Amino acid sequence: MSEPTTPDITRIKVARRVNALLNQFVGVLDTKASIFLAGNVAAASFLLKEMPPNWWCRIIYFTAISAYAASVVMAGATIFPRRPKTGQSVLFWGDIAEHKSADDYTKHFDKVLSDGCLDEQYLAQNFLTAKLLRRKYKCLRACILLFFLALFTSFTVFLSSVK
Repeated sequence: MSEPTTPDITRIKVARRVNALLNQFVGVLDTKASIFLAGNVAAASFLLKEMPPNWWCRIIYFTAISAYAASVVMAGATIFPRRPKTGQSVLFWGDIAEHKSADDYTKHFDKVLSDGCLDEQYLAQNFLTAKLLRRKYKCLRACILLFFLALFTSFTVFLSSVK
């Protein structure tokens, strides 16, 4: 088995650092989405305890409930794991788990390493993780906007019901 050339080792190290950074961003987005998920439930439970008596407040009340529900769905879409198929990657957990045994995976890993393709697999993994991050970010952004819409409308209902 031949060792990768020096430039490949450097490329692998840089790609691995980028991968670690991207994975850290995934964790940050998931944490933020979890916080907004809990915030949606707490705010809706506190601010929307009672159905308002007049019709215009009921419209705002149902708008708030709809916005909270949509925000929860978007938070869930942010958090819910996705498993894109990359094929025969030695880095992606889904592809690793497809091997019949640890021995089979080790042989595949050694072949990828000896062929000098590990850096390419890191780059492909980074690309797929970046695409995942973009989807997660869009979902989280929608979650946050819907949360603030819900908060504003439910606060209006809450103030109208305070005696």
